[in-house]
Amino acid sequence: MIERPHVAPDVLAVRTVAFTPVKGMRHLPRPDATFDAHGPVDDHRWCVVDVDRRRVLKTVQSPALLAVEARLDGDLLELVLPDGRVACAAPERAGETVTCSYWGRPVEVALTQGPHAALLSSWLGRPVRLAEAPRGGVVYGAPLRRRRPRPVDRATWRADSARPRRLPADERCRRAVLRRVRGGRRPQCSDGGTGTVTPMMRGN
Repeated sequence: MIERPHVAPDVLAVRTVAFTPVKGMRHLPRPDATFDAHGPVDDHRWCVVDVDRRRVLKTVQSPALLAVEARLDGDLLELVLPDGRVACAAPERAGETVTCSYWGRPVEVALTQGPHAALLSSWLGRPVRLAEAPRGGVVYGAPLRRRRPRPVDRATWRADSARPRRLPADERCRRAVLRRVRGGRRPQCSDGGTGTVTPMMRGN
């Protein structure tokens, strides 16, 4: 029998923090993560942009992003591809901004210059740019909220659970990524900007 430390009912115990500095890329554990009022610092700081279409790339349409590892060391952003290719430099703003569509809402991002764009364009098979996003600008959904459990009426629960219902957006996204990812490392999906990650197993 394993004894677990007592945690007060109004305290949230965090075991692991994982996120990515570039939207859509593989989440990695961040034991040295720091937080502010908006969440983990440097989470989703950059994104990959299709400038011609004015779109921020999402994993549901570009699942190959999940195989890219993004590591931030000070000002240096290192992108590592599964085939071993690497681009490492401090992203510098190019003095251009574009307004892109992200889940149907506009977000203004600042294009950067450096080796990252060429590496990502080669990996994705189309011209893209790395862009710096406003804080929280390219995070899907709302942050995690802890709710106190409420009593459940069994009759209401049975009647409600029998109704067919549409899958929530994050579950539709997860299943779409599973259908489109082929081979490579096991894909992972963020939980909507909370800084946590859920491994996605084939067949789920």
